[in-house]
Amino acid sequence: MPRMKSRDRFPVGEWQCLHPAAGMKAPFKGSFSECVSFETKFRKSNPTICERENLPLDQTAIEDWVDEQNALRMIAGGWFQFVEEGQTFPMQQPGQKKSWLGSAAAKAKTAVAIYRDLFGPDGKTVAPELAAKRAAVCMACPLNQKGGLKNYFIESVAAGIQSLYGILRELNLATIHDAELGVCKACSCPNRAKIWTPIEYIQAHMEKETWENLDQSCWMLKERAGS
Repeated sequence: MPRMKSRDRFPVGEWQCLHPAAGMKAPFKGSFSECVSFETKFRKSNPTICERENLPLDQTAIEDWVDEQNALRMIAGGWFQFVEEGQTFPMQQPGQKKSWLGSAAAKAKTAVAIYRDLFGPDGKTVAPELAAKRAAVCMACPLNQKGGLKNYFIESVAAGIQSLYGILRELNLATIHDAELGVCKACSCPNRAKIWTPIEYIQAHMEKETWENLDQSCWMLKERAGS
């Protein structure tokens, strides 16, 4: 999962801790060490919540949790400069079918970089209602190919996309149809991630040939036409 570049540097909105399950309406804010202290006290005072959400009392685990939660918050806000990108994935092998997202994933350093390639420099995603509507179309589409990601991408790229799915889950970017969404045969994109991409960004990056290969029921065609 993503990590912050520095625990000494204040991110946008300071370091934060939030537990909606405990009735918190606003996050605790402060330095990294202050958030760790807050989180430690919170966990000791709320054993039931900690057991349900699998939150250990180990100091290192708490520090990593605070780091990860704030990294996810930075990603959701499009502030990628605060997030560590980590190891590099190798390029997609010659002869392997490529797509906009497939190529982006092959070049990406981490799932964070794939997220940025998919949703643009501002990290903007569409509304949950629209994503759910798109997912319903993809689920019924004859070009929706189910199966493991390794059937369509080299192992390193599949690992990056799988990590991207983890980020989407942490950001609550999910639909009831996710389990039925595979890889699109026309554009070679993982539908579970593609449904959250603004149509304007798709139009700016997808090649003409790919548009011609889409099924006529595709939501991308309809949204591009303004319907």
